[in-house]
Amino acid sequence: MAEKKISKWFKVEVKDADLDTFAKLSKNVILMGRRGVGKTAKIRQCFERIYPSQYLIFSAATMDPLLDLYGIPREQKDEKGVFLENVIPKNVRDMDIRAIFIDEANRGDRRIQNAIFELTQFGTINGRQVAKTGRCMVWAAINPADHDTDTYHVDEMDSALLDRFDVQIELPYDLDRTYFMNRFPQYAEGAIDWWAALPDDKKSLCPPRRLEKALEMLRDTNEPHKMRFVISPECNVEKLITVCTHGSLKKKLGTLIEEAKTANDWKEVTKFLKKPNVIEDEDIQKYIIKNPDDTIPYIKNEERLVTLITKHKEIDDYCFSGKTVRQDIIDLLKTSQNETIAKKAQRVDQVSKINNVPLDSLIKELSEIQKNFK
Repeated sequence: MAEKKISKWFKVEVKDADLDTFAKLSKNVILMGRRGVGKTAKIRQCFERIYPSQYLIFSAATMDPLLDLYGIPREQKDEKGVFLENVIPKNVRDMDIRAIFIDEANRGDRRIQNAIFELTQFGTINGRQVAKTGRCMVWAAINPADHDTDTYHVDEMDSALLDRFDVQIELPYDLDRTYFMNRFPQYAEGAIDWWAALPDDKKSLCPPRRLEKALEMLRDTNEPHKMRFVISPECNVEKLITVCTHGSLKKKLGTLIEEAKTANDWKEVTKFLKKPNVIEDEDIQKYIIKNPDDTIPYIKNEERLVTLITKHKEIDDYCFSGKTVRQDIIDLLKTSQNETIAKKAQRVDQVSKINNVPLDSLIKELSEIQKNFK
């Protein structure tokens, strides 16, 4: 019995130039990757570049090897009598087929995988060469059999069949940045950052193909709210709407800070940080933690600053126990409705004032206090 276990493949974001090289050399190639990572699109585009009008594409889920490749046995007659001969499909008979692509190769029945054996080894169908010039190569795409089995309904491929493929690549579960930038130049940058920030379990709910459908909806309707009908609400679709409408908030803040440093004018940064949707953004909060000097002093809303302090220890440390305590921050927090924060700010304020008193004045003041005490 053949071993079914798929060994770990070379995982890489494959480049178009690599695929083109394999195609020109007529190498058999198999790509494995989770749904929506662009396996089919990559292969179709490669075939169009290298062998336009010389390739066939099949989906294993609907493919019938007899009807689509080998042909149907039909009764024939000659001088010796009656015999059977396959009547092959017209395109297989007439085309100079240099490439065959079988999509979702591990979703078809065993007849599909058996049909691939001869093609991958000899480039033939029942001993008949399918390419009139050169050699016919076979490319396939499969979904991983060990991931999300309730969704994929796939079989593991026979290791002997896998060995017929010269190149075996596992595509990372990631967006094709170039593809999205080309298709949706006005939305892609923010959408890509949004997807990259999703936890892994949420990425499973929103594979790249699902994000593509959402951006198509936005592009075709120009109504961002309609993406709510495409993306699961568990995936923070409201943030996707925001970044597609206004762009990446983090990059916008970074640009404003650079401009503020150049002009020595922080009004626009302060104005930007006043917006509630900005401060609530998790990427913005991470940015604030990494760049406290350029952000925290310009959060002039006491309530929002308190929210950040209570949520992030790094911001608490910066406001109350940093190397240089900012008096404007302490003054803002001294009157906070949050009693704990207000008392903390008041204590820091008292210590700060003592530290700023000249030593001789402090001694004199303590002396006066001592006299009054006696």
